[in-house]
Amino acid sequence: DNKKWQDHVQERIKRMVLSQKSNICITIWSMASQMGDGFCQQAAYDYMKELTSLPVQYDFQQGKGKAKCDIYAIKDAPVGELVSFIDKADKPVILSHFNNATGASGGGLKEYMNLFIKEKKIVGGCVWQFCDNTLTNSQYKDVYGGMSEEFIHDFTQCASGYFDSRRKPYTAAENLKHSYRPLFARLLDPKTLEIFNTNSFNDAGYIDIQLRVFANGKERSRVALKSTVKPLEIRTYDIFIGHLDGDIFLNIDYYDKRFCTNTKSNGG
Repeated sequence: DNKKWQDHVQERIKRMVLSQKSNICITIWSMASQMGDGFCQQAAYDYMKELTSLPVQYDFQQGKGKAKCDIYAIKDAPVGELVSFIDKADKPVILSHFNNATGASGGGLKEYMNLFIKEKKIVGGCVWQFCDNTLTNSQYKDVYGGMSEEFIHDFTQCASGYFDSRRKPYTAAENLKHSYRPLFARLLDPKTLEIFNTNSFNDAGYIDIQLRVFANGKERSRVALKSTVKPLEIRTYDIFIGHLDGDIFLNIDYYDKRFCTNTKSNGG
């Protein structure tokens, strides 16, 4: 609320927007994450809207509902808490930080993805974080927080990425890739398959779909499906799996025709 900081805050806003506003990858502006909800925050929002027509997100926990913004940004909310928040929200919601990949975590994405698809008020989320904040030296593969003869800090929180410091993916990254796949398949019954196209603008025609039926570990049949599914729509297919005796497994392979014809992506 100290007005003497207004000019300083607005100068930072001005430098950020004017230096980056021509970058086509920017679709939403973020106005800090720990700025409170006082006079300077509200004045900064008004000033930012004079410089740009793009929406502005702000940390709801810091703003406590009184800060000015176009999108509420919240962090690390469990699915149940997120559903409750969305029901009461009067603006769109984005998870600015979720699914922290520290250690063996990074699970539960299915529940979040189902919510992203179902709820119209939630924009989506940003997982934490891209890669480990670690270094490589001659003695260890990766070092962090006190292992390089500096003071101890942060411990394993430095190793919380979906990729290691050399950009090699962890299992969490493969899980994330699968969860963000463009097509979702669901077997309604042994003769009916449902496919949902999660793309907002693109028809699914750029993807080849193959069904492979395995019986007792051996491939029994293989068939291609027409992948013409309109954006954000569901299409049902009549399929034939055959006799259901024994151990039957249906594998669904997706191929992006723009990049490959033989490389298999994650199945459903």
